[in-house]
Amino acid sequence: MSNKQLAALFACSLVPWTIGTGLLPLLPVYVTQTGASQSAAGYFLAFCYAALALGTAAAGWLSDRFQRRKQMIILVGFACIPILMLVGQAEDIWVLALLFGTLFFLGGVVIALVSIIAGLFAGEEERGRVFGILLLTAPVGAIIGGFSTGYLVDLWGYATMFSILAAFCMLGPLAALLIQDKYLQQVERAGDFSTLRNFPGGYYFLVTASLVSGAAMFNAVLVRSLEMDTLDFSTAAITGAAAVGSIASIPLQPLIGRLSDKSGRFPYLVLGYSAGVLGVIVMGFSQQIWQFWLASVLLTLLISISTSVGSALVTDLVPAVNLGSGMSWFNSTIWVGGIIGYASAGYLVQNSGAGESLAAAGMVMVISLLLLFPLRGK
Repeated sequence: MSNKQLAALFACSLVPWTIGTGLLPLLPVYVTQTGASQSAAGYFLAFCYAALALGTAAAGWLSDRFQRRKQMIILVGFACIPILMLVGQAEDIWVLALLFGTLFFLGGVVIALVSIIAGLFAGEEERGRVFGILLLTAPVGAIIGGFSTGYLVDLWGYATMFSILAAFCMLGPLAALLIQDKYLQQVERAGDFSTLRNFPGGYYFLVTASLVSGAAMFNAVLVRSLEMDTLDFSTAAITGAAAVGSIASIPLQPLIGRLSDKSGRFPYLVLGYSAGVLGVIVMGFSQQIWQFWLASVLLTLLISISTSVGSALVTDLVPAVNLGSGMSWFNSTIWVGGIIGYASAGYLVQNSGAGESLAAAGMVMVISLLLLFPLRGK
């Protein structure tokens, strides 16, 4: 893959990751300020992640059916700008749900299309490196969004913060103009559920592990925001915890991707999922800011490694003709896990407490780690 192509894809992916990870720690606090309960905040985030999962899955169908990935990234990028402007003016929770749901749907489309294009152009010997670099957009976006959104809210308020994010959104469609796309003439009946029957068995273990780990991780992410708010941390501290967690993964992610090209994907997937188990455990004991930072580092390593190395493994396993479907279904599982994780965390925190919610997340995370072992040797 050319450096120009990789840089353009990086910029397109950086925009939704920056906006999404910058807003994510704020959303539980933002929603509860409208008078909603903690359980309602969890259901709100679950709805947003349902839209994200739907957008990610829809991208695969759109990619294989219409073969116009570059044009779709440009159109979606421009569509997000007025939505962000409207979010800053909305106060009713139902209007907010509609706007955020649409925003997350479109973000899922862009992230999935970037992964599909990368899979189509990355050579077999460079897939881990390419996806490792591209998935750096998650921690880099979390650093930019985490250190900026909370600060902007504390300084000027939510409306100004959303306006600045809308201006930043322009970067995506402009970068997409430099992308090279690929048309696959042999595509037939691609993008629907029938293609799933033709995938190798290891693919199903991978997507199941991703779904289960996502449920546990996002349970812990919601608890982090609610607990830090309860402990009277500032808005900047809440968003900064997510940003600090991303710093450690920046040097590791491309290195692990390159190593997975040479020595196999399995050991590095185990490393990422093990970090997730430790992250949930540390979150259960967190009271001070450095403890929340450490938990965030471990959880960020989970999503960074599992997504980048997992995407490379999907490209290894799935034929190019069905890569749009295979990649989008894999990418959507982490967000479906977010639906389950946010909804369960909102309910458990409201009715049983944060400790019980994290205990459940820890057990689920161990299950996701065990699901990886049938992938040994794949």
